[in-house]
Amino acid sequence: MDTHGILKVATALSDGHRLAIFLALAERGTMSYKEMAVLTTLSQPAVSHHVKIMAESGLLKAVKTGRSVRLSLNAQRLQQASAFFLDVLKQTL
Repeated sequence: MDTHGILKVATALSDGHRLAIFLALAERGTMSYKEMAVLTTLSQPAVSHHVKIMAESGLLKAVKTGRSVRLSLNAQRLQQASAFFLDVLKQTL
């Protein structure tokens, strides 16, 4: 992952609501937009806004099942971000 990619991930997690969504997805595995709205007490449009930012960073995956969309964390993107930080850490040691 390059610095532009890590900046997008960091920006996506820099908001308290998005961080709450991230942590809830890490705990629950998948969630719908409605479940996120209940969790964060945000309106559906506000949830959509936050999900869009997180999806643009590559942190989220969406799977449509019928009329519902289930969102989950993108493990590959998280591994890339982790590798970036580990490389930085190795350079400082």
